[in-house]
Amino acid sequence: MLFGTTRQSGEVLVGTPCYRLQGLAVLDRLPGTAAEARSADFKVIVHGASPEQVRWSAHLVLPAGQQSVAMPFVADALGHELQLWVTRPEGEAGGLLAGYRELEITNAVEAKGPPQLWNDRLPVIEVTPELVQSLLGAVAWRPQQLVVRAGQPTAAGLALGPGGEVWLHTEAMLGEITGQLRAQPSAGGPAWVRVLWYKGGRLQILQQSWLQPGQAMDFRAWTAEPGGWIGLKVGKSDGGATIVARVVATTLAP
Repeated sequence: MLFGTTRQSGEVLVGTPCYRLQGLAVLDRLPGTAAEARSADFKVIVHGASPEQVRWSAHLVLPAGQQSVAMPFVADALGHELQLWVTRPEGEAGGLLAGYRELEITNAVEAKGPPQLWNDRLPVIEVTPELVQSLLGAVAWRPQQLVVRAGQPTAAGLALGPGGEVWLHTEAMLGEITGQLRAQPSAGGPAWVRVLWYKGGRLQILQQSWLQPGQAMDFRAWTAEPGGWIGLKVGKSDGGATIVARVVATTLAP
């Protein structure tokens, strides 16, 4: 996805604080336009700072006859929000897209809670000792916070219906957890499952797959940097099988 504009200037606001952001500055010629050389100035600044604080800048030239050109960048935000600007010379609007692609937060600020990835989230349920035991079994480690939706403790593990999710908080910790997701064989069609890690706007999809009724998938989830939330998510599809989740081991530690 290219966050770009055909106008003379444009901007992208990264609306979450972070410590480091990387991506590509891009010039992409539109079909049917003149093949002469084009250029633009790019800069990444701290949003709202006065005087202006530039974290990265470059002048990018698209040579005559070339379709596109890209330049990688890395910007240190130091815990602030960043604003990404692109400006083209006076009178050069149109003809190409100028903007940013492959934006990725590589060092994030700890979030207050798990991410809101879907607008139709199910209600959070009460976390009881029985629920924690069903998910973690003999594992001694316990998360600082546990957020569960559409979950039901069973002897085999934590049963997650369609739209169910589990988020385990790992504040200031590094390491991984391993476990298994199993689709109950009794009823329902295939269910879409995801294993994720999230911290303050940085989201990593670690595993994802369709599970047929009766099928199981071993999972491994890790913290890409200290802290954050490890998530197990079941797709919200009508008739999807219930997924039973069980953590079997962890190396998470401060």
